[in-house]
Amino acid sequence: MYDRGKDLNWKNIKDIGFFAAMGKAGGGRNEVDPRFISMFSVFNLTFPADETVAHIYRSILQGHTQIFAPEIQMLVPALVQATQELYKADKINAMSGNGLYQHIPRLYRDVDMIPHLLVACPAWGEIELPPTPSKFHYIFNLRDLSRISAGLCLTSPEYYKTPELFVRVWRNEFIRVICDRLINEE
Repeated sequence: MYDRGKDLNWKNIKDIGFFAAMGKAGGGRNEVDPRFISMFSVFNLTFPADETVAHIYRSILQGHTQIFAPEIQMLVPALVQATQELYKADKINAMSGNGLYQHIPRLYRDVDMIPHLLVACPAWGEIELPPTPSKFHYIFNLRDLSRISAGLCLTSPEYYKTPELFVRVWRNEFIRVICDRLINEE
């Protein structure tokens, strides 16, 4: 290896390790040459089960909402499950009937969540959104779920006293993180 200066002094680097991560090819990601991969120790990590992911986000939000009203604390499992279902849904039309509402307790079904999601995400339910090199922003991953949870963790009990307000924050976070990417109807 050489210095970046004009002298081009040779530098020896010893006892160094690399740690890298990659996803499978497709959606704008390229194949990695097998000869290059042979220089590494490769470990395959499977995606965590849905219940594991739900447990992680439920724990985070339950820890945050401990100081909130009990009605808001009761919403956490339903909001985590609804977030997961919407995240996994190919089409929101399948969720717009009774699918999403089954995750929200009966007491809170009058919250105007679905119409606002449908207005903000019109393309979500009508077209397939395959990730391509020109539309890499259609790749959704756990980082997006983390952003939704992080937004909910910014709430405080002084301002969000009712379940309706907390669900509105959740709806807003979902729209900002997921739906704002759906910018192209082509």
